[in-house]
Amino acid sequence: MPIQNVLLIIGITVLAAIAINLFLLALHRPGKLNEFHFFSRLANVARNPWKGEDDRLSELSRRVQALRAGDEEDSEA
Repeated sequence: MPIQNVLLIIGITVLAAIAINLFLLALHRPGKLNEFHFFSRLANVARNPWKGEDDRLSELSRRVQALRAGDEEDSEA
């Protein structure tokens, strides 16, 4: 088995162990929910990575349409 594959498997295992330990630590300390919120936000970003950008772009689109509608009213008057 090539050394790159071995190192990749070891790296993935270490990252998984760290993530599990951080999650268990967050559950162990109920007064400190910041870590748990971090994982919750991380899961939301994993589900829809461009949600924030999509929201900002839709707001920009709405404002541009409002400006164009205002310009059309001004040109008609």
